Amino acid sequence: NTLLPASNLQWNDEQITVKLPELPEGSPSRSYLRVYAATATTLMSDILIPLENGKIVTSTGSLNRHDPESQILYSLMIDRFNNGSTSNDWSIGNPELVLPQADYQGGDLVGITQKIEDGFFEDLGINTLWISPITQNPYDAWGLNETPRTKFSGYHGYWPIYITKVDERFGTDAELQELLSVAHRHNMNVVLDYVANHLHIHSPLFQAHPDWATDSLTADGRPNLELWDGDYRLTTWFDRHIPSLNLERPDTRSFCRQAFCMR
Repeated sequence: NTLLPASNLQWNDEQITVKLPELPEGSPSRSYLRVYAATATTLMSDILIPLENGKIVTSTGSLNRHDPESQILYSLMIDRFNNGSTSNDWSIGNPELVLPQADYQGGDLVGITQKIEDGFFEDLGINTLWISPITQNPYDAWGLNETPRTKFSGYHGYWPIYITKVDERFGTDAELQELLSVAHRHNMNVVLDYVANHLHIHSPLFQAHPDWATDSLTADGRPNLELWDGDYRLTTWFDRHIPSLNLERPDTRSFCRQAFCMR
């Protein structure tokens, strides 16, 4: 992400010539050139050009699964994808409180691994999986939808109680490692959707550090809830049970960074 000096560029009506700087010894073989076009009023789409040892990659056969140009992504919610192991099935099981559609359905990490091995993704031309959060979520119901009237379980994974623990309803640490191993053997990437900006209100971490949350009220006294537009879009809470973390605090930011790296 280094801006090239104007002296490295030459252009006329037909072409632009870019002189690339020499890479320092020991640099990774793969790097990228980003080219942006702009007028005084408009920023246009950028072009990402892969380089191999400072030379432009001109053949798609030279791309690998790590190159953004070659990544074809499949996004999935673990609980709603495939039930590979009934031993970890769980639900609140109270339709008067939580409609079945808003409760756990049994999808798990083993189910994803099975589909990789079955060739499901390969048949679709997929080489990158984006999976929903795997961290521990609550075992009770929260939120409220009026029509139809129902609360929700944490089947989606976005209400972390423990930010470094795999939710046992999705699987175990060993099953996560197996998923990654199988994916990599099949030349696939796995991208984890990781919740870094909020916690469930019953998280022991939040209970120990309630001051890590953003203000629950705005400056004019309104509840700081779902204010996605305007001045509070970066600090607003998703709901009363999901306080947002104040990442402007150095101690909050430092802990979250360390926790992510530990995982």
